[in-house]
Amino acid sequence: MGFQNQYIPLEPYPTFLGVKLDPKLSYNQHLEIVKSKQTSAVNLIKRIRKFKWGTSIKINKTIYKSLIRSLFDYCFIILQSGTQKILTKLQKIQNKILKIIKKFPFKTSIATIHKVLKLDMVEKRANELFLRFIHAKKKQDIIAQEIGEYLKSPRSTTTNRFLTIFDKID
Repeated sequence: MGFQNQYIPLEPYPTFLGVKLDPKLSYNQHLEIVKSKQTSAVNLIKRIRKFKWGTSIKINKTIYKSLIRSLFDYCFIILQSGTQKILTKLQKIQNKILKIIKKFPFKTSIATIHKVLKLDMVEKRANELFLRFIHAKKKQDIIAQEIGEYLKSPRSTTTNRFLTIFDKID
């Protein structure tokens, strides 16, 4: 029984602060939501490209930043869990969209595409957003205390393989 003798159903995929969680924290359900939301924005970019002024990279980048990248930015905290594959999947989505924004030659490297369009890779942007978030939260006593305790705790620095964004906090 649940509250006031009424059954409360178990939600296997609850949404918390706009992020769809799942039992294994793989965030596959959240990724599907992001994919479905970005589809209409990608279609908008494709339609605009058909117009003469639609070939403007500036217009297409603005649409990308406001309608698609904002979806990626919203989940920057879950992207900090290095064991998850969601980061790779979001990067693939971003790469596909950037190729739509400006038609690059077939074998153009992903690094070149990001450099030409002056846009960060998903991981770099998520790390920057996370560091800004942490630095802003350092001003709050409880969070600052927890960050300080983490920084004082003994951590092995023998390998870079297990370094996280938390290790970049100063």
